[in-house]
Amino acid sequence: MSNLEKAESLARTICGKPDTVKVNECHRTFGQRNPLCNEYDACRILEKSQEQIDYVFSSSTNNVFLSACPGSGKTEVVGLKAAYTIHQWNQPGGMAVLTFTNNAADIINRRLSQFTGIEKPGYPHFVGTIDSWLHGYIAHPFAHLKTGYEGRDGDRSIRIVENSTTSDFLYSFRAKYVIAGTGNPSANQYHLEVGPTGQKYVFSSGNQVADTARNAAPLQAYQISDLNRTKTNFWKSGFATYQDVEILTLDVLSQMPILCRLLANRFPFMIIDECQDLSWIQIQILDKLRQQGTVLHLVGDLNQAIYDFKRVNPDLVKSFTETQNFTALPLSNNYRSCQPIINICHRVVGSTSVEKSERTQSVERPGVCVIFPANQMHLLPVWFGKYLNQIGCDKNKSAIVARNWNNVSKMRPSSNTIARGPQMGLAMALHLWKSGEHQAIDDALKYIGRFVSDKYFSEYSANPRQHYCPECIASQLLWRLFLYRVLNSCCIENSLLSDLNQTWSNWSKNVRGQFGGIVRAHRRVILDSSTGILPEFLDLDGNAFRTLSQMGSKTVLKTLPPFNKREEVDNLRITTIHSVKGETLDAILLVSAPSKQGTPDGHWTQWLEDSTKEAARLAYVASSRPKHLLAWAIPTPINEPAKKRIRDIGFHIIEMNNKP
Repeated sequence: MSNLEKAESLARTICGKPDTVKVNECHRTFGQRNPLCNEYDACRILEKSQEQIDYVFSSSTNNVFLSACPGSGKTEVVGLKAAYTIHQWNQPGGMAVLTFTNNAADIINRRLSQFTGIEKPGYPHFVGTIDSWLHGYIAHPFAHLKTGYEGRDGDRSIRIVENSTTSDFLYSFRAKYVIAGTGNPSANQYHLEVGPTGQKYVFSSGNQVADTARNAAPLQAYQISDLNRTKTNFWKSGFATYQDVEILTLDVLSQMPILCRLLANRFPFMIIDECQDLSWIQIQILDKLRQQGTVLHLVGDLNQAIYDFKRVNPDLVKSFTETQNFTALPLSNNYRSCQPIINICHRVVGSTSVEKSERTQSVERPGVCVIFPANQMHLLPVWFGKYLNQIGCDKNKSAIVARNWNNVSKMRPSSNTIARGPQMGLAMALHLWKSGEHQAIDDALKYIGRFVSDKYFSEYSANPRQHYCPECIASQLLWRLFLYRVLNSCCIENSLLSDLNQTWSNWSKNVRGQFGGIVRAHRRVILDSSTGILPEFLDLDGNAFRTLSQMGSKTVLKTLPPFNKREEVDNLRITTIHSVKGETLDAILLVSAPSKQGTPDGHWTQWLEDSTKEAARLAYVASSRPKHLLAWAIPTPINEPAKKRIRDIGFHIIEMNNKP
């Protein structure tokens, strides 16, 4: 069948195109009345490449590995393939489309809705995260067969406990023996890691010092036995961590082949998006289903595997697809980036694949490298904003990224140094809130969230990624609303807290007198979202909020770290590499850590040391996001051989202190 014939068949199936209308005439005739097409300038079927159409028509009875380069329209094609499969579905069971984040699942669901005309395709099919699928179809209904959990009122579902949780009930699930002098770990603070070379216990409590010591300590037989017993009791009581769920799932499928066969009949066809992020144990779970007849389509880019901390290794995915003789199909046309950016990305990861750009180069130098003094990272947003203005790139569609939040914080409007201590944190929260800066407001919420959590919710663990929302608050949205109202009340004109031109001594006195009343006034916002009894929001005393040492006579505002003004930064988005994965941007500035100290993969030299390591893949993921401009920022000192290496990759070098 020719590509045009495939397009005809696809348009009839997906769009309902009449046989009397040719596909190349459909958009301006039948398509004008079709909601799938009428909002687009061209036919969504005809615009697909030969490779994209070939995958949509690939067999749903053969295992396939679709290697998709960045910007290849992967999500669109997955949605189209899934919709085409649903339209033709004529067997028991259903199809599962799995990915790794709720956001990615939502995007695929939107594509499916467009191509099927169904608001949200449901039973017998499933579209969602791999975690939700494992939990819903295996762990919750069947894990009790492995754990012995008797359930509550007939409910034998697993209750997930976060690794960092320190709730009082976990004292019942503490190991008997101390590990590496760091105390007795709770059952939620470790898990059994299973891999191709064996298995071992890994500690992941969120306490970096304790985890590092425990993971480095050789475990004795009696300690391993103790950890086994503690974890077994944890499971038998109906609790598990996310890592435990995968272990339990694999055990259930391995020990109950009839259940595995029934599950394969329930889902005879599965598409796994972003397959490079599969862990070894997830691959084993999928292979159990494959052995019972489930057809697997793995879709992704192995060079975008950037989750080493989850023990993700793209070589395992590659080996699995090759060993099991998956049919290899490519998506090699890049519709996102211009060719010079693509070439840089290929050199970073040592790729020899042929990837063609479908985008015209719009700026004279698509690849630039700015050299900045190592102690002036906080000035990079100002430089980048001016450079984007000069070349005509949209700041609102651009971003600055770094490997970790520590370096992000040095560049965000909040400060070039992090406010230390609760007193400075509260003052910084009010200062940032009054500025009105978009990203400064987010930082203000984090500062105030940490302050309130530390002072009033010290008995509960807090989530730093959700503005330090305590675990006893069920709604993170209502927590943010609560913080928003607290900040507004603190910053009104007649509030004695709002005036940061006071001395620390006077301001601290006013905080002790007013802050408790402010949080009490807004307590009702989070009362309904509480999973327990909220603490009383009492006035702070001299021990809870004292004047900073040797700062009593100094003005609060003058002691706060500076932050960039709106006219200098123009609300440029500043975030981490992981946060922009999967996005398309006009321009990006990838910022190196100031030195190699303390980071295995955040310094530019680490990105170029070994093209097979995750450091290179991190740089590749960030560098493959932009359409028009890719910029790297690397710190001084840098010698001439290093500059030559940068130029050989494809960059034009600029000094930050010189005019762009």
